[in-house]
Order: sequence, then structure tokens, then C-alpha cells
Amino acid sequence: MSTSNDCEAMEYTAVFDCPSSVSPHALRRGGITNQLNNDVPREVVSDRANVTLGVLDEHYDRRSQRERMEQRRGYLDNI
Repeated sequence: MSTSNDCEAMEYTAVFDCPSSVSPHALRRGGITNQLNNDVPREVVSDRANVTLGVLDEHYDRRSQRERMEQRRGYLDNI
């Protein structure tokens, strides 16, 4: 198994060309989705990530419709 240290691109300091590299945007999107999955309110996530709610919904929230539904159900079942 090859690591990023074994990648030829490391020779010319272009780590982003290595197959194992992950873009900062992907990490940001994953972090935002993780916060939403852990019931951090959207407004708090939006402020923390410095994105509008519209941008958060359109570009960063990678939860499926079903995941969102299940999360809402957790709140609504107690009503």
C-alpha cells in the first residue's frame, strides 16, 4: 500500500497530485456535515463556517434527504 510519502509528486512538492490527498474543501464539507449530524443548529454551523444558510444547504450539507428526515423525527416524535 502506498502512502502520500511514496507518491512521485512529493519529489516536486505537489502533494495535491498524490492519489491519497484530500482537498481542504472536502475536509471543510465533511466537518460541516459532521456538525449537522451531531445536532449542532444550522445557524451556529453557518456562523462558525462563515457561510450563509443557503450556501450551507446547497454546497456543504451532504446529508441525504432520509438522514435529514430521521434527524427531524428525533425531535418530532416527542411532541
